[in-house]
Amino acid sequence: MNDQKLGRRHWHKRLAGNGYSAFDNIEADLTPPPLVSLWYYAVVRCRSWLVLGPLVFLSVLQAQEDCPSGSRPDCPQAIAFFVEFQKAFRDNDRKKVASMISYPLLTNLSGTKVRIKGRTELLAHYDEVFDAEVRCAVLKATSNAVWGNWRGFTINLGEIWFDGIIPKGEKADANAPDFWTKYPFKIRTVNNGNPTSVCTKPQ
Repeated sequence: MNDQKLGRRHWHKRLAGNGYSAFDNIEADLTPPPLVSLWYYAVVRCRSWLVLGPLVFLSVLQAQEDCPSGSRPDCPQAIAFFVEFQKAFRDNDRKKVASMISYPLLTNLSGTKVRIKGRTELLAHYDEVFDAEVRCAVLKATSNAVWGNWRGFTINLGEIWFDGIIPKGEKADANAPDFWTKYPFKIRTVNNGNPTSVCTKPQ
């Protein structure tokens, strides 16, 4: 397969045989793609846990307060990204939302797992990808709802997953001071079609 990014879930399934949550099962049958995300390099490949380097944006500085002890070093960036994504979502700025996606996006259409290949395809299926449950979960979430592990970062029960994505062909250095800050976050997975404890389907 010619996937454009590496999901940590798949790598840990093959390397460690770990189990997965119900909301993360969409990536179960993917093969290792050429693009990788930060946690694979830092933990699986380099097995290092680095101190977070200097933060650039004020929103990232503020987000530090919402990161629990022991969080991934890029937790502040993850929260700042979610806040920006949530604003675009609330403003119904669909082009902005589409620009914050890592393609192909893993999601469901009509109950079938699919990979949305680009912005045009996402915008054509926008209301189905971001269904009522996902919209409600994103809009109701606070920065405290953001949490992460080796799979990436998510909110609540895993309605969306996002991470810093390393560009195809780049040899990332997990020991570089800017490793945890240089790669922009993108949405990797949207788990739609699932009721959550945050939002209930209308009767």
